[in-house]
Amino acid sequence: MSIRRKFHTRWMVVVSIIVLIALQARIVFSDQPAALAAPTDVLDQYQEGSGYGFWFDDETLRWQEFIPSYRFLSAVDVYISKIGNPGDVIVEIRTVGGVLLAQQTLAESAVPTCGWASVELDGVVVLTPGTKYRIYVHSDTDSLSPDNRYTWRGNTASTYCPTCDTDASGGWPDYDYAFRTYAVILDEVIYLPLVMRDY
Repeated sequence: MSIRRKFHTRWMVVVSIIVLIALQARIVFSDQPAALAAPTDVLDQYQEGSGYGFWFDDETLRWQEFIPSYRFLSAVDVYISKIGNPGDVIVEIRTVGGVLLAQQTLAESAVPTCGWASVELDGVVVLTPGTKYRIYVHSDTDSLSPDNRYTWRGNTASTYCPTCDTDASGGWPDYDYAFRTYAVILDEVIYLPLVMRDY
């Protein structure tokens, strides 16, 4: 093989590798390593209608399905009303099959009388975009009367994800709980130095 052909072949290999990497991340050519940018939280899935609701306690669990668009789940908001002293709220992320992926407890004092309760997860939860998951909400205390009770509120005429169910879908097929999910976007930067060689 001639020197010119050998150089051309190796250069094409280099170009092919660069193209493949560029599909996954942003490339920086530099004589200094590039630092990773700070993670960015973005709103992913949401249904913000908050009228009628269903109560929950330590034995009555409520759940809402969602389909993420991003891979790294970082936080969840749920719209809750609170009466009396019903204990702490527990929010879980599970697969449709019931596998627990994350669990976070929100102190009763951090839950508003009526409004959005924000739950920051301990570390990101790795999800598969386009796959259904469930947000579970319950408390750590038995609700013996309506005087001490939580209610997760939602929308009786929701248009969010018609194929996503809730625990109430049997009698309320158009119902979805009020929720928001947040994802972390990692701005990946690859340091790819070019090394010129003589052939």
